[in-house]
Amino acid sequence: MNQSNKSHFLPVSRLNLLATIVIALLAIGLTVPYSFQFTGMDTLFNLRGEQQPDSSVVIVEFSNEDIEELGFPVGRSHLAALQGLLAESGASWIAYDMLLAPFSFDQGGDSLYSEMTALTGNALHSLAFIVPEQTRQVYTSDLRFDSSVDSFKFLNRNSEPTFFWKATGINTKPYSGLLKTSAGLGHISMNNLNDGTYRKVPLFLQYGDAFYPSLGFLLAANYLGLGENRWFDLHQDGWQPYIEMAFHGKIRKIWLERDGSVIPNFYGPFNRFPVYSYSDLMRLYDAGKTDSLHLILNGKMVVTGHSSNMVGDYGPTPFEELSPLCLVHATVASNLVRDELIRETPYILVLAFILLITLFAFGLNHLASVRLSAVLSLVLISVPFLVSFVLFTGSTIWLTWIAPTGSVVLTTLWLQGTRYLASDKEKKKIRTAFVQYLPEPVVRELMANPDLLRLGGTKQELTVLFSDVAGFTTISEKLSPEELVEFLNQYLGAMTDIVMKYEGTLDKYIGDAIMAFWGAPIPQKDHAIRACKSALEMTEVLKKMLAKWRSEGKPDIWARYGINTGDMVVGNMGSEKRFNYTVMGDAVNLSARLEPANKEFGTTIMISEFTLSRLNDQFVTRQLDLLVVKGKTKPVRVFELIGEKSITPDLDSWIEPVRLYEESLGHYYRREFKAASEGFRKVLALKPGDGPSETYISRSEAYSSEPPSPDWDGVFVMKHK
Repeated sequence: MNQSNKSHFLPVSRLNLLATIVIALLAIGLTVPYSFQFTGMDTLFNLRGEQQPDSSVVIVEFSNEDIEELGFPVGRSHLAALQGLLAESGASWIAYDMLLAPFSFDQGGDSLYSEMTALTGNALHSLAFIVPEQTRQVYTSDLRFDSSVDSFKFLNRNSEPTFFWKATGINTKPYSGLLKTSAGLGHISMNNLNDGTYRKVPLFLQYGDAFYPSLGFLLAANYLGLGENRWFDLHQDGWQPYIEMAFHGKIRKIWLERDGSVIPNFYGPFNRFPVYSYSDLMRLYDAGKTDSLHLILNGKMVVTGHSSNMVGDYGPTPFEELSPLCLVHATVASNLVRDELIRETPYILVLAFILLITLFAFGLNHLASVRLSAVLSLVLISVPFLVSFVLFTGSTIWLTWIAPTGSVVLTTLWLQGTRYLASDKEKKKIRTAFVQYLPEPVVRELMANPDLLRLGGTKQELTVLFSDVAGFTTISEKLSPEELVEFLNQYLGAMTDIVMKYEGTLDKYIGDAIMAFWGAPIPQKDHAIRACKSALEMTEVLKKMLAKWRSEGKPDIWARYGINTGDMVVGNMGSEKRFNYTVMGDAVNLSARLEPANKEFGTTIMISEFTLSRLNDQFVTRQLDLLVVKGKTKPVRVFELIGEKSITPDLDSWIEPVRLYEESLGHYYRREFKAASEGFRKVLALKPGDGPSETYISRSEAYSSEPPSPDWDGVFVMKHK
């Protein structure tokens, strides 16, 4: 199989597909427990950083200093003074985030404050309802309520909302005198979810047949021009509800959560709003600095509440562990004026996003490249958060990122885990198959990249070595079968160790013959050098083994080697169940022919001109012939590999013989056969028994007696293997 045509994706298993679907469904289920998802929104708030609230909202606090001076609860006479100061300074609407219960120690102050609210006409007050959704308790319904309050309820004209929180009773209502003079009543219930953090405000509470707005919403609605339009229309856009109300006759759309709440878009901690204490304002008023008060308060919405830690009207918000809760009402009012409440992404889009990104994770984890798959999966894990952050900061749209991120993480862990197990199984299979004829570093590389061993082959330039024991048949006749096996195992074991040392691949044993190659399955730029080093070391090791065998009375053996470099097909040949990792092609066949060609010259290691072209100057070689091996028609220049400089013993003794040999070979190819013969005899004088010299002396003398034809080109054609 050609590498360029292989798939970039792994096959999909039914188990992995089913597991991914289950993970996606679990992630969808994670969108239900809101407290879990809202912690992710806190992260978005903090990364986005603090922002500037609308300048129309001011907070007036009763601080620790105020409570120490005035006591708690604050007397209504002090509230009357504050109300007068605020109205006189031009405050547009004032919302009191405090419960002014019927019981009071300041009876005179009660009437004074009621008169002041009637006079100013812009004071909004708090109602505390009994809400099972908030308290997790059920109370007996108490619909007894002063009829004057009915004028402040919001009537639903067109729909029947079923998701609004339903109050079963009233916890605290303003005293009766204030009920008649208050400009409006708003509830102060909030949803602190399961972790105690305040992140949602029910826009309306249903009590009986009436719907009461939150205090912050009531403040903004009056500021925007609610007038006498005490109604709202409820609509559904897909799975997400919204209301429509008329402000100054203009219809305004306000999106709700699926439970009828709104999500305040917090600007930061409590002091992100302009905050003035009761005592600060009174000091300015007493000092006659009405201009300063007018500058601070004119035309503003004022949220009045406790910030003293002695009162306990505190709770965690996204930016602070403890914030005065009047901050929430101020935030809702500012959000409504700017139309920047946090809008949750429609649920159907959340589901689609989770499914889509889970499918992406599934696809990425099936990429054939392990590293690319892992890197892209890590990138994909950050996508839900990045998308959520961009939407949150750019459009105040909240897309939960924890559920889709969890889906990607779980999908990646599952698929990479199963891939690891499959890879581990494949690695064991590879180790079992290859540890016998590949060096350990090569086996480790194959285990890391199993794709290198898929069934099929690729065309590559490699170097192949064939070796064979000379006269092995005669030797085998002198030994018993048991002795022969032991003898052969010693020889093959030593030779195989050398192949492994130079990180070659042992292709096969053919009786006493060895076939090995370099350059695959792990690419090696110096594959020809490794093969030549191996052959030279084999001859040296065999010399030492011969000395030992002779002392044991065993027969002498010698081996010949043929080495060739060229393009060949390498890969797993066979079937899926049984295959052999091997090489094939003309270059392989030539190497097999070079090994027996040594007999023609009495040499040990013969290499081709193609191998020689891949060597450097560290080896000593000499040309043997321009040879046409059996079964071929094209001549190949072949060389004897004599040794490796600085390693092969006594290599200096070859310098002069090689020079004389090459000079004589030049005479031979120029048809100067007498000179060639004389030259080769000089080589024999320096190197008695030199096989190539003896071969060329014989040829030169034959050609001297009977010259070759005029078209003779020096090519020698072998008639035998």
